[in-house]
Amino acid sequence: MVRRGRHDVHEMIKMAMEDEKTVTKILRIICWVLLVAGWMMLFSIFTTLLSTLPILGALGNAAFFIVALVIGTVCCCGVTAIAYVRYRPLLAFGILALAGTIAGLVIWQLNDAQEASTQPTSAPVKSPVFIYNDTDVTMESIY
Repeated sequence: MVRRGRHDVHEMIKMAMEDEKTVTKILRIICWVLLVAGWMMLFSIFTTLLSTLPILGALGNAAFFIVALVIGTVCCCGVTAIAYVRYRPLLAFGILALAGTIAGLVIWQLNDAQEASTQPTSAPVKSPVFIYNDTDVTMESIY
């Protein structure tokens, strides 16, 4: 570590710890972005299939990005918590609780959506009666 000016040992150690914290935060953000990008690449098969349909292509990309964001965040929280179990157990369990909450909310919403989609539909509506019946209409040939 090279710094301009005169510093004593305590200041140098404090500056080194601040640099280490900054690098750690940057690496965590980069790893989270890479996890989300990896999940997006896994879902790229489906987004490619959806891109053949013009309207569904953009909606499918957005939907799979949200799914990748949620799954990537849960994976990032899980990996961080497993790494912290040995050295910071209270923080690790807090991170695991956060990941569990996110996963629980997603599962809860999926179950609600599934229950809503299995509700019986109403009976079909009778089509309106037209003014002319088939017998009333005559076709005249111009030939």
